[in-house]
Amino acid sequence: MNTARPTRRTRAGLTLILFAVAALLYTAPPRSSVAAAGDSISATYLDGTLRVSVPYDESVARSRSLRVEVLSPDDKLVAEATKPVAPACVTGPWDVSVSLSPKMPLEDLVWHRARIGTKMVSLSEILRLPVVRVLAQRTYAAGARASLRVVAAESKTGDPLRDSRIKLELVNGETAFGLFEGKTDALGTAEVAFTVPPASFGPRTLRVTAETPLGPVTAH
Repeated sequence: MNTARPTRRTRAGLTLILFAVAALLYTAPPRSSVAAAGDSISATYLDGTLRVSVPYDESVARSRSLRVEVLSPDDKLVAEATKPVAPACVTGPWDVSVSLSPKMPLEDLVWHRARIGTKMVSLSEILRLPVVRVLAQRTYAAGARASLRVVAAESKTGDPLRDSRIKLELVNGETAFGLFEGKTDALGTAEVAFTVPPASFGPRTLRVTAETPLGPVTAH
């Protein structure tokens, strides 16, 4: 992109935007049923509900009941749920929802454990979480055309999160100006093109919000 050489005063007004791997802020359940990866247990969490996906286990099926318990770090029972199960020709995963009341922040929940049938697992090991990475320049000129790339993926496997809704905003204090809205492709990637507002002199921050199949995540 060719631009006129800025004067010293204009150069000082170039918009400075620093990027890093997104910090995880929230997570949410998938909009459709998600199987546990391979033979492993997985879980998602939103608004006080933990949804656990458990691979088929014949011994559990014979017992006709799958019990999921959430335990605090000191092994106190926090919440539980029981799902009727039975032997079946289709051996897909079972999905069990456990309501936590009162709602627990994600940063507290990850220290808890889950007893799933006869197995004990750490929630930090089975929670499926979305992450977003932003690849961009360090500086942009006010009024110029610009672009960046957003990549949305699952935190543990790196699997792309396709059809994630991407929103790009230019933030100045309490004010946010929308620059782009779109979706990620089959590779979990969105090529974002936008125009920096002409009056955007001085430091600004780009905020990327991704509404993924595993929930929302924000990068600054």
